[in-house]
Amino acid sequence: MLRANQRPPSVLGDDPFSRALGPSAYESDYEKHARLEQEIEAKRISDRIDDEIRRDRERLKRAKQDVRVCIQLYNAQRKKEPF
Repeated sequence: MLRANQRPPSVLGDDPFSRALGPSAYESDYEKHARLEQEIEAKRISDRIDDEIRRDRERLKRAKQDVRVCIQLYNAQRKKEPF
């Protein structure tokens, strides 16, 4: 169990996955710059994908609302027609 002032191992970098993906202790300045540029590009792509997903969800939500309105209009029209 973690105490209130302790952090989980992944935050401290004790987790093997974080160590494997983290920078090397022998990383040169050029390698560090290249890695940071790649991280920035990956973040930009990830954000763009997240925005597309958000827009798709909004579009789907609006389409569902349109279908509901059409169904309501159809049902209202059916009630007006004499049998």
